[in-house]
Amino acid sequence: IGVDVGGQLPADVDANATLVAGANKIDVTRLLLKTGRSTFDFAGSIGPKPATAGEEPAYRYDLTSDGSKLSPSESPEPALDFVARIAGVYQPKSNKLIAEKIGVRSGSSSEVLGTASVTFIDNGPPGISLSLNIHDMPVSHVKQLWPWFSARNARLWVLSNLFGGRVVDATLQFQVVPGRLGNGVPLSADEVFGRFQVEGSRFDTAGRI
Repeated sequence: IGVDVGGQLPADVDANATLVAGANKIDVTRLLLKTGRSTFDFAGSIGPKPATAGEEPAYRYDLTSDGSKLSPSESPEPALDFVARIAGVYQPKSNKLIAEKIGVRSGSSSEVLGTASVTFIDNGPPGISLSLNIHDMPVSHVKQLWPWFSARNARLWVLSNLFGGRVVDATLQFQVVPGRLGNGVPLSADEVFGRFQVEGSRFDTAGRI
């Protein structure tokens, strides 16, 4: 399959799921996604969200991974093993996937917490809203976790020029409307922005961001 976010992301997907009798949910024993050198191995459940007055009908999901690997092709860093949880809802009427809870841990104290939403359209890339908070994580791990579609030039510069040390605290915000990605216009400071507090790193000052 290919996911269009301003450029196709080819991926192989292997899913094993069972409809649980009487429980009104689907038990996902394995959802394995492979793209490039990265592997995302999740399990969990999917089912209708209990109806609430004034809210759009939705399906809720809760997926966890105790053994995934992230290794972007552009990165010189070793592959990153991590555990993760993502939970939220899918709203069929508005064609919107919402991640109310995102949690990634790559060490005893290193973690990323966040939220996200993806609004799909019939023709063109989806709208994406992403908010991440990073705490006490090695720079090498953050380099692997940086989304490929967010601040591409800055990301490539960091991958090639920043080494060692830790990201003590950081925030990253990404807000684009449907159809925006891949239209040839650089993202503005209102669409992607963040703050990183880095300690103990070395970097090459050559090149442009």
